Amino acid sequence: MGPRAAAPLALVALSAPACAGGGPAAAPAAPPGRVAAEPAASSGRAAAAPAAPPAAGPAGPERGVASRSTLPRLGRLNAYGGVAQIASGAGAIVLAPLGVEIGPAGVGREEIAAAIEGAPAFGCGRCKGFRARLGAVLRVHLAPRARLDPWAGLGAGGQLFALPRQAGTPAPLLGFHHTLQFGLDLGLAPGLRAGAFVTGSLQAHGRPIDKKGIDPAWPLLDASPLELGAGLRAGGLF
Repeated sequence: MGPRAAAPLALVALSAPACAGGGPAAAPAAPPGRVAAEPAASSGRAAAAPAAPPAAGPAGPERGVASRSTLPRLGRLNAYGGVAQIASGAGAIVLAPLGVEIGPAGVGREEIAAAIEGAPAFGCGRCKGFRARLGAVLRVHLAPRARLDPWAGLGAGGQLFALPRQAGTPAPLLGFHHTLQFGLDLGLAPGLRAGAFVTGSLQAHGRPIDKKGIDPAWPLLDASPLELGAGLRAGGLF
């Protein structure tokens, strides 16, 4: 067989495998580099997805501002009223004290304040007048953070006592007082309390230097140094 006859046989042999499968030849595989690039590209798109925005914090003036309950307190203001009585040879001298106390807010159990008080006097026939006091008070609270807070207090200061002028009676007299108090406060709200108290006071009413011509029935000539009373009070921090 010559060279010219061998060439057609070679072409038939090369085309036989394609015809044996009964269909077209498989498409050529893609280069390895291109197949690996597609997953990398998809993973890159996933990594580039934007993260969820952070939760929004409080806006406006609420941010970084302390609540009202945490603000420092400047002081304490109390108001009180009650009734008191002083024994006298002319009859009982009845007083209706009304007062105000102001002091620092304080910490813990102690409370200190300056006090000013006015008390109309009435009762016996010649006992209509007025008494004024100026002093200081110190209290110790046994349960300052509880709803019911028992306390005890001491007070001291000066006073001016004036009863109606009679024949020969002196001008209003200056004196001093020492007071012991016991009370029970009820917590109404943070920093706000109200309660009741009883009080006993030892006082010197003062005596005129010259007693000549003074009406012997003037109540302050023989008034007892002991005064007993009770009242209500309320106060809070500011």
